[in-house]
Amino acid sequence: MLDQNVTTLLSTLLGGLLAITGGLIATFYASNKQLKQKKREDYRHSLEIVYRNLFFIEQTIKRFAINDVDFSTEYNNLLTHISETALTINLYLPEIREIFSRYSKEMSGVVEIMFEYMNDSIDYGKYTDYTRAYQIVDCELKGAIEDMIAKKRFSHF
Repeated sequence: MLDQNVTTLLSTLLGGLLAITGGLIATFYASNKQLKQKKREDYRHSLEIVYRNLFFIEQTIKRFAINDVDFSTEYNNLLTHISETALTINLYLPEIREIFSRYSKEMSGVVEIMFEYMNDSIDYGKYTDYTRAYQIVDCELKGAIEDMIAKKRFSHF
């Protein structure tokens, strides 16, 4: 049989070892959970940036239609929103790159048609006809983002 001092020492060492192990596991679990939460927040933020930019782009196109714009300022704002959207999708949202590729093609056409419309080369009817194709892809892209938000169960939208 073991000496009482050895038994006490062994139980103290075992208890300390269990406490240290438990502390390490708890710390690992907490930091892992925090990292997952941060990734989730970053993902949601990326979705919000893209969705917000799509809204601003849509509003700019509508303002062009009614000639209620300072062309150079709005054009620069439009390019900024398109660039930020492309950057965010390419870096953080690869799931919607294919839809965004179609969106970009339509948007390039819209930008070209804007110049023609602002220079009175085409009329309002042709401008709106051409932007309809863009609107279809725009709705598809927004729908994909809304589906991603629903899938991740974000409650802020």
